[in-house]
Amino acid sequence: DLALNLAMSDVLDSRIPGGIGLLFIDQQLDLLDEVRGVKAIRLLNQRTDEAWCKERGLLPKRNVFVITHRDSLKDQFSNVLQVAKRDGVCRVLEMGADA
Repeated sequence: DLALNLAMSDVLDSRIPGGIGLLFIDQQLDLLDEVRGVKAIRLLNQRTDEAWCKERGLLPKRNVFVITHRDSLKDQFSNVLQVAKRDGVCRVLEMGADA
């Protein structure tokens, strides 16, 4: 659940001086329909915005990693790593801004 993942990340940030600013979302967006997926991505982008977070008393996330199997989500992110597993080995196929 995305809300639980964000909450746990915020708890960790509050217990570590300066926070860790790291968030992993593993296939949680794959479960959402298109409308909710867009809203979730908007929220993830807001969580990296320092001004938005400051207004809400949150530490911004400096790095957000979204693991997904939905190609339609790829265009929603500014940086993409595309990874494929072949012969038991994972390899990065594409990398960079708007890969």
